[in-house]
Amino acid sequence: MEKLTKFYVKVTQKHEFYIDAYNYKHAKRIALEDYIWDEHQTYPNTYNYKIEVNGWYSDDEENKDEQN
Repeated sequence: MEKLTKFYVKVTQKHEFYIDAYNYKHAKRIALEDYIWDEHQTYPNTYNYKIEVNGWYSDDEENKDEQN
């Protein structure tokens, strides 16, 4: 059976909200408490994501020093 390779996968999500508020602290509270952070946003609010995958090492490479 083929050995699996480990990959480092990084998923970055970005939400941009346009919030009417009295000040910075009020806007932050509204974003934290009153908004749902998912892909269902309406204009002008936006949601996007980026997925990065990097090969890391195989199980053989992880243990190669122990094999010698």
